[in-house]
Amino acid sequence: MSSFAFINTTGTKLALAAVFAASLAACGGSSGTPTVAAVSAPVTVGVQTTTSAAATAVLANQTFTFANTATLTNGVNGAADIPFTKLAFTTATATGAVPFTLTQASGTSIKGEMTFGSCIFTVKEMPVGTVLTTPLVYTIPTAQCQIKVDTTNAAANGSTVNRAVTYTIGLSASSATSIPVTVSATGQITVAGVVVGTGTVVQVTGAN
Repeated sequence: MSSFAFINTTGTKLALAAVFAASLAACGGSSGTPTVAAVSAPVTVGVQTTTSAAATAVLANQTFTFANTATLTNGVNGAADIPFTKLAFTTATATGAVPFTLTQASGTSIKGEMTFGSCIFTVKEMPVGTVLTTPLVYTIPTAQCQIKVDTTNAAANGSTVNRAVTYTIGLSASSATSIPVTVSATGQITVAGVVVGTGTVVQVTGAN
């Protein structure tokens, strides 16, 4: 009997197919690429009064730089706009305000505090060391003041991993900085023990 006749025998074909399938299973070829649970997209942290604790947790002790100059606008009583290239926050005060220092392209620094309801910047020293008799207040609308944590493909397993954070003011987005972020199995996202959002959990092949 020729080799072709042997291969074309129905019983032999079935036997060979079974052996081939078993070989694939043994090396994992038939099971596909393993997947894990992860959050599907970035999360935007609200700057409303009700989400101020979350926003504060993300911003505290972070420094954001702006390649394209950002600007404080909408000053009360016609206060002049303040352009800047760096924005550094410290730890929130007992009242919930977040102290900040702005640095302008010229190197001049300005100090104040930010509160929420939108992003409300109250300038108290301009330049630093010169206390203003009447602070300058700038209100950046919610739609123009966004804090985004890049949780795309963040493993939803309770581990804490540094994730990129950007801060957008007006049309200017900061360079990314990073903060430790924890994602639970249900997609709850926390920073420094504070829940800052909830992501949609999906199965992915490249969680990180």
